[in-house]
Amino acid sequence: MDIEKINLKYNFIFFSSIIQYEYSQLQLIYQIKMSVVLETSVGDIVIDLYYKTAPLAAKNFLKLCKMKFYNGTLFYNIQKDYLASIRSLNKPTTIYGEDYFEDQTNNHLRHDKIGVVSTANQGPNKNNSDFFITLSSLGERLNHKHSIFGQVMEGIDVLEKINQTFVDDNNRPLLNIRIKHTHILDDPFDDVGFKIPSRSPSPHYKAEGRFEYEDKNILQAEDDDALIKKAKEHQSKKRAVVLEILEDIPDADMKPPENVLYICKLNPVTEEKDLEIIFSKFGGIKSCHVVRDWKTGMSLQYAFIEFETINSCEEAYSKMENALIDDRRIHVDFCQSAFKQWQSAKKQQRQKNELKNMREQRLNKGKNVNLIEQLHIKKDYFNPQQQFQMVIDPQQPIIQQPPPPPKIKEEIKKVIKKRESSSSSQSSSSSSRNHKRKHKKKYRNRR
Repeated sequence: MDIEKINLKYNFIFFSSIIQYEYSQLQLIYQIKMSVVLETSVGDIVIDLYYKTAPLAAKNFLKLCKMKFYNGTLFYNIQKDYLASIRSLNKPTTIYGEDYFEDQTNNHLRHDKIGVVSTANQGPNKNNSDFFITLSSLGERLNHKHSIFGQVMEGIDVLEKINQTFVDDNNRPLLNIRIKHTHILDDPFDDVGFKIPSRSPSPHYKAEGRFEYEDKNILQAEDDDALIKKAKEHQSKKRAVVLEILEDIPDADMKPPENVLYICKLNPVTEEKDLEIIFSKFGGIKSCHVVRDWKTGMSLQYAFIEFETINSCEEAYSKMENALIDDRRIHVDFCQSAFKQWQSAKKQQRQKNELKNMREQRLNKGKNVNLIEQLHIKKDYFNPQQQFQMVIDPQQPIIQQPPPPPKIKEEIKKVIKKRESSSSSQSSSSSSRNHKRKHKKKYRNRR
């Protein structure tokens, strides 16, 4: 009996110590002194941080929020009933002067409920500013891989709205959901060495071809399906505008022709006449063109057929798929080529350039006539042999010079007379010299 009492006593002491340890660990976890408010497009979220169990991740997140690093950040990946990933518009970073910091996992912290905040690492010990928030209790496979550093205490309804948002094929929301501002409620750490702005910067979002979540009323959609359709149309329109700016397409409103079929996997022997005979049973054909190599003239085994009506084109599409032509199973699809649109756009551009050149030529002709009419003839008073000199400078305006005063005229005449007298004296002296030379030659010849 004494031995049994001793065993019970020791068992009680052992289990009580375990319970005390677990209780102390839970106290350590929930002894929270740091909180952050995320003001999102959908609503506000209050996050309490576990600064004792995950000090590196908690301090990194807190100081980046205080430095307004997450302002304008997108919820770029939302997986329904699983998680919502948040990535900053800037390059991922840390406050520790390195690209990454170490993992800080805890056995008592698990991804078993909605609102768990963890680091979105790129591998073991590769944590940075990216993080995610769980949207359900189905995140058990994330345990011991990602460092949990917080829990959403207020704003669960906001997470449920984010969970129900519409996304595209890449899990990107059709309407942009952002973190607009971050507010710090409690911060036990010093701000020494950190650049804390005095105020939250004004929002400046990049145009990404998507509506913001607040602008969904602009779409005026009656139901969710209409909202999705209009959001996708707006997104495709923005992409088309970008392609038009880059000159990849001639016009943003361009659409492929609805009465043209694209046919591929043809036999090289198949010609336009054969295709016209086969496809003419569905309706009238405007044109049929087999694309050939420009150098050899050999068929490239695909063609375009333009029908007179859209109904005949649709009927041919539905009945000629995988049909057998010249021992080949062909593939038929609606044409997505913009070749004709490019041709018409280039023709219009050529016409515009020709009109522009014609207008410039007419303007230049008028300018030349005006210049000829306004020519100023200048006389070179110091060179009588070249009495007139026409100076034409189309770049500078022609200025009419006033005539010289009478005193200057007299001086100019004197200079001209001196030059003429000097030239005449030089000519007479030269003639006398020549006469003497002739006489000397005659005298020598006589001797």
